[in-house]
Amino acid sequence: RRVHGVTIDESDSVLVACEDGVFCWEITSFAPKVDVNVLPTVELKIPTKEEPCFDGLAKISDQLVAVKCVEEGRIFVFDFVKEVRRKIRNNVSVTKINIAVDLAWQKTDEIYINIAARPGLAAVVCGDNNGGIWVYDLREPYLTKFNTKCKLDPIKILDWPECSVGNDDNEQTDRLNDGFKNPVVNACDISSDGSCICAVTDNNLVCIWTYVSPNDVE
Repeated sequence: RRVHGVTIDESDSVLVACEDGVFCWEITSFAPKVDVNVLPTVELKIPTKEEPCFDGLAKISDQLVAVKCVEEGRIFVFDFVKEVRRKIRNNVSVTKINIAVDLAWQKTDEIYINIAARPGLAAVVCGDNNGGIWVYDLREPYLTKFNTKCKLDPIKILDWPECSVGNDDNEQTDRLNDGFKNPVVNACDISSDGSCICAVTDNNLVCIWTYVSPNDVE
């Protein structure tokens, strides 16, 4: 069992996604120095088509949150302030979430492929079960216009590359590529300036992609 959590600083809240659902705790309701189990302030009901099993969660901003459910073939983005924070103030314990943006993603039953976001860039990245990394751009108009639900495709899918060995050992390079084609990319993240993406695969590789400007390509 895996649990993914993020903090929403401006709302003093902790948001958690797991195999049982998505839950939110309001930190201000915690009693200091009391060792007790604290029930969630509110449970979030995400409108999934499949049996809910959430294996990815990321904070895009203090307003936007992304969550991923196994086998859905999409990543859900919702407005935390509108859908959760206001419900907490009204003492609602369970709330149905209206999705603001659907991010198109790989349709797979592979579990434990997490998502990541870089708030300063309004960027979301997610691996898949074929060695790919899906990159999304949620800058304007997606951050402010929630009058209608919209769907968004990735701006780029990075395919699994041919790997090489630094010492020009062709035999070792061949063994590397034969044994590590199209792995599951379980987790990835993007640097604060957007120049690098780091990913971890299910075959124990740590991979780094670096952005190269078209002007620098010979």
